[in-house]
Amino acid sequence: MTIVEGEVVGLYFKSVDSDEITTGNFLTFDKPGIFGSGGRMDVRASHFFPTRLEDFNPLRFIDRRSTTQWCAVSFEELERLAQVKDFRNTLELIPHLRVFIKERRIEAGINVCIKGMSGLTELPRGTRLTFSNERFSNDQIPGPVILGVEEHEEILLDGEEVLRGIAGVVHQTGKIAIGAKVTAEIPVLSA
Repeated sequence: MTIVEGEVVGLYFKSVDSDEITTGNFLTFDKPGIFGSGGRMDVRASHFFPTRLEDFNPLRFIDRRSTTQWCAVSFEELERLAQVKDFRNTLELIPHLRVFIKERRIEAGINVCIKGMSGLTELPRGTRLTFSNERFSNDQIPGPVILGVEEHEEILLDGEEVLRGIAGVVHQTGKIAIGAKVTAEIPVLSA
């Protein structure tokens, strides 16, 4: 198993009731998807799940889990794109980027921007991303947040494909904050 490390430099959220992508210091990653402030659910999960955590019905969740609960991009790839598109600040580009999820016919955004992880957008299915959560140790969180890579997504700017991102599911719930260390455990693929 190969290990690669990086750091979270941006966290983003697009709720069902808004077209805007907002940024935050942390996001809550749960089994039905990502939650922002006020218990609002990110649009990636809202197609199959209720928009409020208290309306969540575990029986409906069992067979309807989305494989694209989150999307992450590489800061370094974003930086190159920002230079080409004349953005002065790399992270200011993220709210302009969109992902169209064809099977679900929804437009979503990017949730996590990771710096220093070489080859992030080439990580294979089955890779596990482990995020440290020392900042939230008082919240009685059982351990680190673990996300599993399931697929790659095309990221669009003004309808044109400009980047690739990785997407997947939440394996271990919790909060991810800006500055969190992330480790990718890349599975050994058999020949």
